[in-house]
Amino acid sequence: MSSDSWDSFGSKTKASDETPSEHLDLLCHELYTLELDLPNKLERIQQLQNEIALAFPEVEGEQSKTTSRFQVSCARGERWSWDKPMLEEIFGEGDLPEYVTRSLSVDKRKFKKLPSIDQNNLKPALTRKLDRAKIKVVQNV
Repeated sequence: MSSDSWDSFGSKTKASDETPSEHLDLLCHELYTLELDLPNKLERIQQLQNEIALAFPEVEGEQSKTTSRFQVSCARGERWSWDKPMLEEIFGEGDLPEYVTRSLSVDKRKFKKLPSIDQNNLKPALTRKLDRAKIKVVQNV
């Protein structure tokens, strides 16, 4: 019976075994220091993204602006939620239209294709919320 050896996969494990203790200590120290500072940096990143997002309109979609040194884009999605008790009032116990599911949720794409009179009847049951802004900054060349 042949033995299965990790050595057949290359010498990467041997190289890591040969890492000097001092070098490993330096790597560990750098990782430890970075991990200590990471929460502060992530919090500051979030603060900066929120401040940058204020420079853009609060609408769904992607907008861009250019500064002297940067190209900045802000993308926002939108979440829709339907008030089920209100939808039950609107539709009652009868047959449901094809754009309304039995769990009383309305398909967004189909809703947008409805005539405005049907959309207006359903709008009181709709809550639209913007997602968190996604900020991207690219340095100009």
